[in-house]
Amino acid sequence: AEDPFLIAELGKQMTMGIQDQGVAATLKHYAVYSVPKGGRDGQARTDPHVAPREMHEMFLYPFKRVIQEAKPMGIMSSYNDWNGEPITGSYYFLTELLRKQYGFKGYVVSDSEAVEFLSGKHHVAEDYKEAVRQCIEAGLNVRTHFTMPQNFILPLRELVKEGAVSMKTLDERVGDVLRVKFKLGLFDDPYVKAPAEADQKVNTKADQDMALQLNRESMVLLKNEKNLLPLNINNYKNILVTGPLAAEEDYTTSRY
Repeated sequence: AEDPFLIAELGKQMTMGIQDQGVAATLKHYAVYSVPKGGRDGQARTDPHVAPREMHEMFLYPFKRVIQEAKPMGIMSSYNDWNGEPITGSYYFLTELLRKQYGFKGYVVSDSEAVEFLSGKHHVAEDYKEAVRQCIEAGLNVRTHFTMPQNFILPLRELVKEGAVSMKTLDERVGDVLRVKFKLGLFDDPYVKAPAEADQKVNTKADQDMALQLNRESMVLLKNEKNLLPLNINNYKNILVTGPLAAEEDYTTSRY
């Protein structure tokens, strides 16, 4: 596993570098993400078997340090669960830990489809509308998915009208987003005056040279004992391919 101290230091520098430019940095993916049961990634990124001490000392330590020392304006909640509770619908993760213990003051945005997963994958909500309610109550500010905003706004309006979500809660969630926008000056000068100028500043020769330097300096060479790789299939009578993805040509389309 990566050293959590190193990850925290790298995260701090990245966050400060981004926010020095007048942009909100969003840490992701919070939390205990990409360690699914059995190593089955893709469509099954759920149920990490991580003990509480390991979670706090390995997976949450960098988030805590970066939040307290670099003051990022955004957090993305992950779409996995932990201990049977989806992170994006968890008051413990989004409010108790993040805001009360770590002192986070920004917005929480869901990873794509994390809200829908409460009902569709984790089955802790009877339907999507109940998933929306749980996420808002947990502390989610912004829902992300590749669908129109009204898919989230309309059920939320119904929940407020029905009294299932209080206006006070809604005001608090919206307030966190507005606070960040005010701090960034988006209401002082909301429109870019010369958007075409951005084309002259992006993907320049200097940018390409820097990217090449970064890639060269971060390269890790592994030992290839006796040139084992790439495998010479003429030297092996049989090669065993096993596991739930053995017959899959595209693992992203598989279902478990």
